[in-house]
Amino acid sequence: MHRDAHAIRDFLAASPGNVILPRLAEQPISARVREILQQKRPAWADLATVAACLHMSVSTLQRHLATESTSFQALKDQLRRDVAIVRLATSAVPLAALAAELGFADSAAFQRAFKTWTGGAPGSYRRRVAAAGGGDSLPAP
Repeated sequence: MHRDAHAIRDFLAASPGNVILPRLAEQPISARVREILQQKRPAWADLATVAACLHMSVSTLQRHLATESTSFQALKDQLRRDVAIVRLATSAVPLAALAAELGFADSAAFQRAFKTWTGGAPGSYRRRVAAAGGGDSLPAP
């Protein structure tokens, strides 16, 4: 194939991105699972639904995630933690409503999970953010 100098310059200018960034189909399965969970929010898709979205069986999805040293529940919990931190920092939604939004059975279950994730209670985290001046620079959980 013959290319002119302009086509070669365009190719070389785009080549670092082509070499460094994976193609969409080559993304790690964990990133694709997280994307699907974000898209399905607030319904919080289950493992079977996510596997079907990825056109694979549940066991195949679990096996792929295991090779990445993670699990479906770990990814879901990370996303729920991230959403909780943002919502606590940027809104005054009651903890019970936030717990329901995140898919917890009740506020107590959410508070236990948040304490496990961050080492502190969600109410105290919200107060620290408010004392620091809002969600501009979120304090470490």
